This record gives sequence, structure tokens and C-alpha cells, in this order.
Amino acid sequence: MEVWTPHSTGLDVSWNEVPNGYKNGVIRGYKVQYTEMTDNGSIEIEDLEPWKRSLSITGLKKFTLYNITVLAYTSKGDGVSCTEVIMTDQDGMFDKKLRSRYPMKHFARCLL
Repeated sequence: MEVWTPHSTGLDVSWNEVPNGYKNGVIRGYKVQYTEMTDNGSIEIEDLEPWKRSLSITGLKKFTLYNITVLAYTSKGDGVSCTEVIMTDQDGMFDKKLRSRYPMKHFARCLL
């Protein structure tokens, strides 16, 4: 899984297909869960088709920590999840040219 900040109020998430030896049936889709890392952060869940491998999340708060979780699911239920924590940046914090060439990226080491 890879998560990066294309701009101050958004995150882009991408992941790989579940390897064949780790599938527990036919993959029916992927769930991407994201929540602000505060005591009262609401949990948002996006349910995506099985061929999708990325999601752009917009409308987030600037300079805020978010917990991002991705998992695949089958008819038997949810699979193992992959989680990453990343902070959105703040407008003006980085030069726009620099941000577009070198966005802040985080990589999670897991199956997705």
C-alpha cells in the first residue's frame, strides 16, 4: 500500500492485488477506511470494485493526522488489513513545484 499527499486537503491511496496464495476465495472488492486521528474523528469507509487499485480522498483537514486502512473482502468476509498513518500538509508549507515533483509518500509493508 502506498499513501501520499497530492495537496493539503487530500490523500491518494494505492495498493496491489492480493497475492494468489493469500486469497480466501474470489475477491469481491476493497474497503478503504480513513479517520482523523482525534478522539472524535468519524470513520469513513469507501467500498470499491475488485478491479480498482487506488482512491483519491478529498475534503480532509489541513495539517492533520489520518489513519488509512485498506482490505480486500470475499463472500466469506473481510481479509487482513493494511494500515498507514499520514499527515496532510498545510498550504504554503512546500513550494507547489516541489510538492508536485516530490509529494510526501508513505509505504506500508503488507500484502496489499
